[in-house]
Amino acid sequence: MEKDDVELIQSTLSGDEDAFSDLFRKYEKRIHAFVWRKIGDFHFAEEITQDAFLQAHNKLTSLENPNQFIGWLYVIADRLCTAWLRKKKMTIQSLETTSEEALEKTAYANYIAEQREATSAESRRDIVDSLLEMLPERERTVIILYYLGEMSCEAIGKFLSVSPNTVKSRLQRGRNRLRITVDIETLPDYLYQVRSSIIASENKNQSLPKGNKTMERNLTQEVMQWNLPEDAKARLGKGRIYEFQYSPDGAILAVASSIGIWLYDTSTYQEISLLTEHTSVVDCLAFSLDRRTFASGSKDGTILLWGYKPSDGSVSVQTKLTVDRRVLSGLNLAFSPDGKTLASGTGDTIQFWDTITGEQKSELTSFNTFLSFSPDGTTIIVCEDRKGTISLWNPITGKPDKTIPGHIDRIHSVALSPNGKTIAMGSENGPIHLYDLDTIENKITLSGHERQVQSLVFSSDGKMLVSGSLDQTVRLWDVNTGEHKQTMTGHTDWVQSVALSPNGKTIASGGGDDTIRFWDIDTGTPINIVTGHTPWIGAIAFSPHNKETITIENGDGTILFWHADTGQHIKTLNEFRDAVSSGAVRNIEFSPDGNILAWGDDGMRLWDEDTNEYKMILKISEWGTHSVALSPDGNIIAIAFDKGNLIKLCMPASEQELTLTGHTEGIFGLAFSPDSKTLASTSDDDTIRLWDAQTGKITEVFALDSTWRRDVVDWWKASAWWGLAFSPDGKTLAVGGGEIILLWDIDTGNTMMRLIMPSHRVFDLAFSPDGKTLASGGFESNINLWDPHTGKHKKTLTGHTDWVSAIVFSPDGKSLGSRGDDGTVLIWKVNPYVHE
Repeated sequence: MEKDDVELIQSTLSGDEDAFSDLFRKYEKRIHAFVWRKIGDFHFAEEITQDAFLQAHNKLTSLENPNQFIGWLYVIADRLCTAWLRKKKMTIQSLETTSEEALEKTAYANYIAEQREATSAESRRDIVDSLLEMLPERERTVIILYYLGEMSCEAIGKFLSVSPNTVKSRLQRGRNRLRITVDIETLPDYLYQVRSSIIASENKNQSLPKGNKTMERNLTQEVMQWNLPEDAKARLGKGRIYEFQYSPDGAILAVASSIGIWLYDTSTYQEISLLTEHTSVVDCLAFSLDRRTFASGSKDGTILLWGYKPSDGSVSVQTKLTVDRRVLSGLNLAFSPDGKTLASGTGDTIQFWDTITGEQKSELTSFNTFLSFSPDGTTIIVCEDRKGTISLWNPITGKPDKTIPGHIDRIHSVALSPNGKTIAMGSENGPIHLYDLDTIENKITLSGHERQVQSLVFSSDGKMLVSGSLDQTVRLWDVNTGEHKQTMTGHTDWVQSVALSPNGKTIASGGGDDTIRFWDIDTGTPINIVTGHTPWIGAIAFSPHNKETITIENGDGTILFWHADTGQHIKTLNEFRDAVSSGAVRNIEFSPDGNILAWGDDGMRLWDEDTNEYKMILKISEWGTHSVALSPDGNIIAIAFDKGNLIKLCMPASEQELTLTGHTEGIFGLAFSPDSKTLASTSDDDTIRLWDAQTGKITEVFALDSTWRRDVVDWWKASAWWGLAFSPDGKTLAVGGGEIILLWDIDTGNTMMRLIMPSHRVFDLAFSPDGKTLASGGFESNINLWDPHTGKHKKTLTGHTDWVSAIVFSPDGKSLGSRGDDGTVLIWKVNPYVHE
């Protein structure tokens, strides 16, 4: 097993030089490619790469956080490139304005031509890349697995959860397409020699439009495995974006996300680090102007002050502050100009902290949705409410100096100009209002956005304003004239956050489409796209034929297949993307033959792996659905509707439908017995009902007592009795609600056991395939493993930063997949606990 960077660095520092050799082999090609692109000379790039590793080895003791090794190594290499270029007095295209396509097809091709090394692995990569790009994804996948993986058609079929005949037909179609371009007999030789590079290239995302000198950042699976929780073996997704800011020196972009803080190198657009010291969602950031500190706020009730060293890009926690994060209360942060004071606001309280000692200096009472210090630090500017009421306070005395009444309908974003004289407020309907804080006058209204303005930021000179909106656009405005300078389009969902580089040349924007996009401020054209952030995961399921394949819905109708042990992307299924009106698939089920059943707001569709086609099973847009279950034999689909408190049983083979009535409140959970003869349902009417799946008649009603649930708050009552699962032998039914799990004996109708975990609010339940373990996921972001026979609590799995909404065991019971509201899926190693 390959050792991680931390272990290799610790071994190196202990005198094991072989460990550093492993680091060299691990990152040599990546650093060489980076250096070569920077300086444009292949051979000198080799020398600089060697020098970079030598410097890293000599300075290894100065690296404070070993998790940041690769980012630190990039910084060293970048400086060596700068020094080399200065010495040679060469001018090159910047990485930001040179496309990956141009680099690979021109510079690389020229080098190969000059060196005449036609037999090298590098020389063949462009050829193979071009060939593979000609193929549809499903054909490209089997070509790669067959030639690079040296896998048989049977093995590929098992790996992809399709039949061997399907693999053979895709392989043949791929060969036929390639035959018109190249002698197919030479293809294996090409593929075998560039095995590692082609595997990497298989994960590339769709390129930006041809002709733009832009480069899209690949979604890298490697970085998603950084800082994995204990007992987790893979993470899918980089989490939801909340906010991001440039560091004052512009070297990094810090992104507050649902799983931690991502740091990106703004020169390479590479991830430098993932900071996971917070235990919940990180939703706000602030940098001090002294460049040495930044603050992060989390829903875990803490603010962390981080030390930041611009010299090497390293970060470390210096101080931890505790604040009252009330239910549904946001957090606002602002540094004083001298960096000695941090203001934090939540609810109706603003606290002032000493950034050196971490002690609270003072406090004032004011509702706040935005905070900022005046340039001289003598005033704290507060936006008190959604109406745009602005108050100016003296942070020393804690008394207000001035209040500007609000009269704008629903303010959602606020920004203060660098000189402290103008405040910009973005409204719900699109207009942006600029107010003079001295005269309390509306200087100008900027019109152009069609929907709610989510984020605003001034340029460092105060002359420009950048805005991001729910209308999926980013706009640039002239503050003095109100002129609309640029509209940047490309996002496919709302824009949550915008930032402007300190040099005023680059705009960063990100939001609901999983991307962070970088734009040239002068032209409005895209420079780079970072992918992999996931605002929401719609559904998860394990393939019944392959214990190592997990399928997730990416929140936009795209279904992705991943290797559960490694977190590597296998393939993408886009066919459902346009098949659901909401753009999202709410649930995924596999039929026994490996076909995929998916449903969204407008209906249900079945994907046939053999014919590569989907068909509508049931159109249900007029009703809306809450829960769906597929019988283990694949013959019956149960659907709980939002309206009418009813359930439909659909039998596609016979085109028969049954309507089940009896519940008097909303239905939240459905589950079939292992023999497919019984359907169980839970409802907010405090009953469990058992139905004959063939006749639709009620066979049993179990009464539940709502006082058992101990709900965390009344508004989350809908979570009660949501979890529902049959044991593999069909003799036990588990139901979960609030902090209690009940186990019912199906034959007697009696409660066998009550499992109670204080503060654990149950959303989903799953039995292991052998029936020896019951897993529960819930509101407190943890997963608990139980022995359903003794009631013993086996293990708590901690790693999600938001509530766990779905859990599923792999067919062999060794892995557990969990879907969190943090926008990630975690794959857990549960074998040691399942078989206790």
